[in-house]
Amino acid sequence: AVGFPRQFQELQDRVAAINETLLQCILSTYVLSQRLDSHHEANKDLERNLDELRLFAGATDCRLQQQTTCVEAMCGLLVRNLEHMLEQHQSSLAKVMQERLISQSMTMQAAKRELDQQAMKVQAAETRL
Repeated sequence: AVGFPRQFQELQDRVAAINETLLQCILSTYVLSQRLDSHHEANKDLERNLDELRLFAGATDCRLQQQTTCVEAMCGLLVRNLEHMLEQHQSSLAKVMQERLISQSMTMQAAKRELDQQAMKVQAAETRL
């Protein structure tokens, strides 16, 4: 009968230790839950930002394509206009105008290449996103 109170006290101590461990586990779980919620909100913000970047990249790509189309149309119009002028003048002035046509055509082609390069950079950026 003397050992019973001692065994009961040991049992109470073990139960108290288990309760303390459980309390620590509950607190840790709560803290982790709060951190997970915070990370989840941050992730949603990042996804929204990524969606906005994709929309911006798409709009930029569209504008570059429109500029490219405009430059191509201007090149075509310029070439046709200069060819018409060349047909009307067979003198040395026609030779000068032909040289201008080649120079302007090369300038416009260089501008088109630059726009094409910009469009490829935007598409590459979209791919990375």
